[in-house]
Amino acid sequence: MGIFDELGSDAKKVGLAALGAVSTAADKGSQIMDKLVSKGESTVEEGRQINSALAHKVQTGAENLRGGVLLKYMRSMTVEQRKEFVKKVLEISDQLDKEEETDFGSEKPAGEVAREKEPEEGAKALGQPSGEDAAAEGDSAGK
Repeated sequence: MGIFDELGSDAKKVGLAALGAVSTAADKGSQIMDKLVSKGESTVEEGRQINSALAHKVQTGAENLRGGVLLKYMRSMTVEQRKEFVKKVLEISDQLDKEEETDFGSEKPAGEVAREKEPEEGAKALGQPSGEDAAAEGDSAGK
């Protein structure tokens, strides 16, 4: 004899309905869970695509900004100043190439090694005031 055999007809129906409800809820819960997982996966993929597109736009914008700033700076120079500027840029480029060759065996990528150098070096090489010199010029100009 089963559990439901001893109960009356109505009680048996209520028990079976409850069992059916639990089974249906489990099935629906599983379906809902699958839909939520699928939606979450597609949302993550959309986020990756948006992030990639945004990173590309930022990179392009930064390159355009640097190019525009450099162009404006060079337009303010005489022909002789531009030639000297290009000469100094080539010297710096050669120096960085040599540093990358020597840093090739190190654990750090060459770009990281170059970034650790003082920004003052590049400014001095280009004949521009360093951070301290620029601050002093700003003070003297303001007085």
